[in-house]
Amino acid sequence: MVYDLKLYLTEEQIQELKDSTGKDSDIAAIAAVLNDGKLAANVFYLDNHKVIRDANELFETVKNDYLNYLNDSEFTGLCMDYQVQMPEKDILIAYANIQMAINGDTVFRYEADGTYDTDNLITCGDEDFIKDGEYADLYVGSAKDFLESFNDRKIFGRFVEDEVGDFIF
Repeated sequence: MVYDLKLYLTEEQIQELKDSTGKDSDIAAIAAVLNDGKLAANVFYLDNHKVIRDANELFETVKNDYLNYLNDSEFTGLCMDYQVQMPEKDILIAYANIQMAINGDTVFRYEADGTYDTDNLITCGDEDFIKDGEYADLYVGSAKDFLESFNDRKIFGRFVEDEVGDFIF
């Protein structure tokens, strides 16, 4: 069973939670109070009001929240469900870096004909991973939704343990 939980807290209430738990971030304090060692499942709090505008901030936020709260769970698209306002290419690059950091998976770009050469992969950091002018539009919305739009399109892929896996799931 899944519950959609919305919390409306004042700055003073959040500071009180942070002080009582010793946590530095709003999310960490709220999750610590909700988890409090009594819940079997991980509690993951998504602040829908926060908009991430930088690829590095997206990378750090997802990585830190995953490692702090979901480390014993599989990394899925839900872990990328943050509101963003940034160029599309920055979301793709952040996601490729997150996959490498968390899972050791390599995100790659398919050739124009939908194939790939394992000996000559075009990966994040390569000049042709995102060509000049591609994915330059500003994207406003959920990073998860944007990334899921690439599933089954054979533009980008992900190597999982030496096999091609879903781009994002």
